[in-house]
Amino acid sequence: MSHPANAIGEKVLEVYKKENPSTYKIEEDHAAFEKLRIFADDLYTHSLKLLPRVFNGADLLEFGSGTGERSLAYLRWGAKCTFVDMNEEAIARARFLFEKFEPSAQYEFVRGELFNYRSERLYDITASCGVIHHTDDKAAAFAHQVSFLKPGGINILGIGSAAGSIQRNLQRHIIYTFAGRDEEAIQRVANDLFEEHLDRAEKLGGRARKAVIFDTYVNPRMDFVSVADIVSWHRQNGLKLFTSWPPVTPAVLADNLANRTDLRAFPEVLSNPEWLWATQKGDDSEFLAEMEIRVAPFNSAFRELADSINDVRAEQLNPTEILGEVERCRELADVRHDRTLRDIRGLGPWLDEVATVMQAIERKDYEGTRDAVLACKHLFRGRQGIGLNYFVGIKE
Repeated sequence: MSHPANAIGEKVLEVYKKENPSTYKIEEDHAAFEKLRIFADDLYTHSLKLLPRVFNGADLLEFGSGTGERSLAYLRWGAKCTFVDMNEEAIARARFLFEKFEPSAQYEFVRGELFNYRSERLYDITASCGVIHHTDDKAAAFAHQVSFLKPGGINILGIGSAAGSIQRNLQRHIIYTFAGRDEEAIQRVANDLFEEHLDRAEKLGGRARKAVIFDTYVNPRMDFVSVADIVSWHRQNGLKLFTSWPPVTPAVLADNLANRTDLRAFPEVLSNPEWLWATQKGDDSEFLAEMEIRVAPFNSAFRELADSINDVRAEQLNPTEILGEVERCRELADVRHDRTLRDIRGLGPWLDEVATVMQAIERKDYEGTRDAVLACKHLFRGRQGIGLNYFVGIKE
């Protein structure tokens, strides 16, 4: 029996046949090829802690492989891959790229939609990237993906978060308010209101401007997810959350046997980074440089407190000195870490700008909305949030 999400899948396919979002001309541009190669190494090895040898010889099933540029990494690392995609044009390009760059790799293609894939085979690794949020039932899509996973196997999920994508969703709301679903009107309004975003995406992402517009605004389904949902999906389908990028595991864990703690029991704690994803504007190094200055006084004072009690005999301790160090730490701790973060990230002004834009939209005032959008200093600037998150789970 087919799944009702197939109707959405067909509409998404129509858009992708007009403008495929995953096409990068890596066969013509060595720099583009290297950029994707480095991205894969950084993401999987350094961020998600999946070393290349994890893929070597592994049976891997990927849903939504598209035109194959990003899937090349799995073949490069020696995985034996089954790629499922519903776009025959994308499959044709992927075959071309695989034969050109990894001619000795082992792989097969299955043309079809995620929910309709059937197999008795279980895999060492299951994966999808930027696929599930285009379906009509995210939880069912996730469950179907991991149903093909062996016990002890690894699931890789790339998906947009509702918080990280709030600015893109707000853009879609603005565009549909004034352009409806007319593709020409969508392109016109997007270029008028969000030129900075499109310029940046085109320059840094390496995709054609029209492909960005179709993927982000014309696409009929962009249904993102919360961390709480992700945690729930893992629990319901018998997976332990292993790693994520950006991280959700809080930097407050100090148990040297932390594996005894089931993080799936604390979805709200793991959800704390969501507001950070929503307000991401520049590179992390920009925020870290300012944060380094702000947190240094307390950290330095706390180190001095620890050193004052370190490696001494009781008779050498000076209680008055230690009390002085404690009092200094207490004074500096009044500037709480999370408040410092909110200040650095401009959360207050960002929320104010969201309200201003929404008020203009409510009036159906295009010029007023345009003025509000262009006046923003935080909202719709730079990265505009985190567009895609990655979660790795292990089947119990």
